[in-house]
Amino acid sequence: MKAVVTPKTYFRTLTLLTSAQAFTLFIFSIIILFLYANDQLTGDKNQVDLFITLVPIIIVISLTTGYFIFKKLTESISDSVPLKVKLIKYQQAVIVRCAFMELTGLSGAVAALITGELYFLMAPLFAILLFYFTRPSTYTITADLKLSSPEKSLLENPESNLDKVD
Repeated sequence: MKAVVTPKTYFRTLTLLTSAQAFTLFIFSIIILFLYANDQLTGDKNQVDLFITLVPIIIVISLTTGYFIFKKLTESISDSVPLKVKLIKYQQAVIVRCAFMELTGLSGAVAALITGELYFLMAPLFAILLFYFTRPSTYTITADLKLSSPEKSLLENPESNLDKVD
């Protein structure tokens, strides 16, 4: 039997996807802190200057690219397709945006791991905050996809069946 797609299950899936990526950054950062606290992370201090330049460049490029790709993908979703199709395409756009946000955090975490300088862990913290503040909601989906009133009503009803909507 095929599972019914409802806004509740859709949001649960989106929350799981974004939370898993943020949680990965959190765990990786905790491991780095643990290694540092136990003096198992010496790091290559000769690489600090390289990463001080490289990490901010990666952050700016990845966040800018993620933003523009997300906007392009959401703007390319046709108004004439059913809500379920719009939501699937929106989910794809969110995954792409999240991948670029994760790159932001990973760049800092890897720099901290290689250099032993913990201030690079500000990048994963920043990325985790971005995951939180950009998480999809009914309001953001409605605004990003410019949903009609009936589509918005369907999305706001957690139990509406998106499989039977045209």
